[in-house]
Amino acid sequence: MENTNVYEKSVTLKNIFKFAVPTIAMTVFMSFYTMVDGLFVSNLIGTNALSAINLTAPVIQLVTAISTMLATGGSAVIRYPLISLMKTGRLELIERLFGEVQIPDAVYAELFSNPGFGEEAQQIKNSAFIRRVFVEDDKAVDLPRRATGLDIGESEAIILSDSCRADLLLMAGISATAFSGNCLK
Repeated sequence: MENTNVYEKSVTLKNIFKFAVPTIAMTVFMSFYTMVDGLFVSNLIGTNALSAINLTAPVIQLVTAISTMLATGGSAVIRYPLISLMKTGRLELIERLFGEVQIPDAVYAELFSNPGFGEEAQQIKNSAFIRRVFVEDDKAVDLPRRATGLDIGESEAIILSDSCRADLLLMAGISATAFSGNCLK
């Protein structure tokens, strides 16, 4: 399993095709479905029913196009829940819903090492309800890394959420971002 975050890869023609080909394939198969549906309707029900289907086809394609656009764009926006909420000015939602948020040390370091998250990393550092937590059990953290190929941040988040009996673990796509729970020592 590759440990590279797919969103951090450079924009190349090859990477664009990796994202575009599944969507293109889905669209082709949906078109085949429409053609086969048209064959059955025209042969079994008649040409009036086929005309009705053809009149509604553009509406269905418009709805499909909009939903695909929102799903694709949404997945890029929500890959880092805390960062996304900060960019929209709604970070207080996390505090209201979950109270204290704990970020494993490796995830915290990852945020500060990424120049694209400079302002957001400072907001996390200055937030009273977000706490950086150090995971002491290196062997426990190493186990999910070796078994599944997770990165250090994901592994630390899983071990920390288990040891604290967290209410919720938020993991954003490839890298863990934060978890919420009541971890008392």
